Amino acid sequence: MARQTATKRRESSEDFIVKLKNQFMSIPFWLKLSLVLCLGIVFGTWFSGEVTRKLDTDYLLATIHDDMQRTTGLFAGLIAESVVTGDAVKTKATIEQYVAGWSEFTYVHVLDDNGYVVTEWQKRPIKFGPGIRKFEQAIEYGGQQFGILSVYVDLGSFDAAIEQHVSVSRRQSAVLLLSITMFIIFFVNFFTLRKVRQDQAQYE
Repeated sequence: MARQTATKRRESSEDFIVKLKNQFMSIPFWLKLSLVLCLGIVFGTWFSGEVTRKLDTDYLLATIHDDMQRTTGLFAGLIAESVVTGDAVKTKATIEQYVAGWSEFTYVHVLDDNGYVVTEWQKRPIKFGPGIRKFEQAIEYGGQQFGILSVYVDLGSFDAAIEQHVSVSRRQSAVLLLSITMFIIFFVNFFTLRKVRQDQAQYE
């Protein structure tokens, strides 16, 4: 009895698969092609979005890093003379004046050529986290090094701007890919249906 039941179930499954196959084969070719292209659109949109995200993120982060390194270099040039002359008060005043225009700066300190702290500035409240990056620049004057400037920068705001830019780029890429694919589908279907009608006319 159990064997007969299993046999009937297997036959029912096979009949279902055959019917499903026949139904699929009865679907017009242009509709099958459209379905395949639609799946290609979905996968292509996702893939292009990921590629866009990776390329744009890497490029923007590299650009921001280079810009901040140049900014640190200019910063070091502004305090170089006061560091050389040992004027710690002027050095600190210059730092406070400069960082006032940079909300991303969280901590700045200056070391002399012996490794001692000349002056430092710290933003309140103190911020820590993976978004904090350190940039260093040697303080040079007349071709000689007199210390090191270290700047800690919170890149959190930059990360938000990068994410927004990447989202826009992904949407633009998806729309472009969708437009191109729909254009291809239209022409493929047009010429396929045209060929079918010509074949039908010949048989008639």
